[in-house]
Amino acid sequence: MDYDFVAKRSFAVSSTIEERKTILNGLIFYEIVQETSAQDGMLLSIDPESEALNDFWDWLDEMNENLSQIGHETTA
Repeated sequence: MDYDFVAKRSFAVSSTIEERKTILNGLIFYEIVQETSAQDGMLLSIDPESEALNDFWDWLDEMNENLSQIGHETTA
């Protein structure tokens, strides 16, 4: 997909296009999203077998677990 298309059509709660570009740039920086130069611009892709992607999902799972534990502690 084209970089500008992804930035415009992506979704993040209460975010502007510029904020979504920042998120996208972070995903590119951490090699979760790969970029390839093309005649029409920059093309983006995600390799489902990417180690960086798997590490990202593990990190998200850990954050969700930590948030869940914090929620249980505040209601106990």
